[in-house]
Amino acid sequence: MIFQFEDFELDESQFELRRAGETIAVPLKALELMICLVRDRHRLVTRDELCDGPWRGAVVSDSAISQVVKQARRALGDDADKPRLIRTVRGKGFRFVGIVSEIASTRCISSDQAWMVRSAAFGRAVAAAKAPYRNAHKVCQSVFALIHQIVGMRVCVLTRIDLETNQCTVVQAYDAAGLDIASGMVFPADSTVCARVFRGACPIRERDLEARPALRQLPFRTRFGLHSYIGVPLWGGNGRIWGTLAATDTNVRETTDHHVETLTVLGHLAVREFDCKGPMRA
Repeated sequence: MIFQFEDFELDESQFELRRAGETIAVPLKALELMICLVRDRHRLVTRDELCDGPWRGAVVSDSAISQVVKQARRALGDDADKPRLIRTVRGKGFRFVGIVSEIASTRCISSDQAWMVRSAAFGRAVAAAKAPYRNAHKVCQSVFALIHQIVGMRVCVLTRIDLETNQCTVVQAYDAAGLDIASGMVFPADSTVCARVFRGACPIRERDLEARPALRQLPFRTRFGLHSYIGVPLWGGNGRIWGTLAATDTNVRETTDHHVETLTVLGHLAVREFDCKGPMRA
């Protein structure tokens, strides 16, 4: 996806900021912060969310976050006292206030550029795996934040499926779309796309669920107005399917095989923190 505002283009697929067609050198953390704020421009992004995003769950001081925000503003020619684009909500976090339009990325990139994009995503996953998390919830939230950054979906859920009782339980959730999807919610399994991933033991990737008659009328989809969806099965240590990891959005977004691979790898990172009865540690 390419986000356009003023005369800037923020290209998340190529991980670069351009102005009037010219690439602007931006520090890595500042670029990640920009993408995080622009994606969630319809709401305030808290400092804690930034720690779970660009900083992958690490403990970060307010001064370190402020320094990266300053770098982002400098790249955008923004002013903290009279912000055009990045506004500080003191004591809370930040919000992107510029007028943004979204266009699908159609630029062809070289194999070297594609490798660099994938390497950056891989580096973020490795950092998440090494981070000193306090509990399973922190692991999941960091994994969800990575999916949000890499794939672009604003909602991520880790679910357990019980076909015998027809229950789909949301074990962990990340909802940046304001849909009020939260941990602990239980839905009829046959109303969800996740149950189809579980039953078929294979990923489902759809750019627009609305285009698939078999998925269009599912109550879970219609209730929340979901369009794009990627879901992968999660395998437990006993060789059985443990549950599903899914990313979805109310907007139509690009979905690729690489995104499926990303969810599969990050799903292993998340599910290792759980056993069949729930979190291994509180």
